[in-house]
Amino acid sequence: THMGKQMAEYLNGTPQANPWRDLTFKRIPGHFGPPWFLPFAGTYYKAKDMVR
Repeated sequence: THMGKQMAEYLNGTPQANPWRDLTFKRIPGHFGPPWFLPFAGTYYKAKDMVR
């Protein structure tokens, strides 16, 4: 696809191929900061595995 080709070019060292280079907002949505919630998520999924 076009996006795959563009990202491959960017990863090969062509910064002009990055289609998001001119965007001013952060490119990674979601949580920022230390992952304090990961132990809780791990415990939750361990409990779910034990129930199955």
